[in-house]
Amino acid sequence: MIRTTAFALAALIALPTVASAHGNDARMTEQAGMIERGRQDGSITWTEGLKLRQEQRQIARVYEDFMSDGRVTAKERRIVHRLQNEAERNIFRAADNNRQRLSVLPRVGR
Repeated sequence: MIRTTAFALAALIALPTVASAHGNDARMTEQAGMIERGRQDGSITWTEGLKLRQEQRQIARVYEDFMSDGRVTAKERRIVHRLQNEAERNIFRAADNNRQRLSVLPRVGR
């Protein structure tokens, strides 16, 4: 009985950290996919793609720094969420700014 209770308590304590990491990974993956789709269809230029991917790497570094102590506080989660929101706005702006790769030119870079 005591083991079961201790295990359940440990699982509840670890759950927000695991859920937070999963949510962050899923969102980063989705944003990377948005950038790649924009690169494929030409709505995001090569240089825009470089800048957007750099922004994604910076967010990942911030998140890793926050996770260095093994957990992310609510304040840190809000910071990462705000950074991801801004990155997503930047992706949409880059895709909708009427700069496109000329369709006759080959796709260059990642």
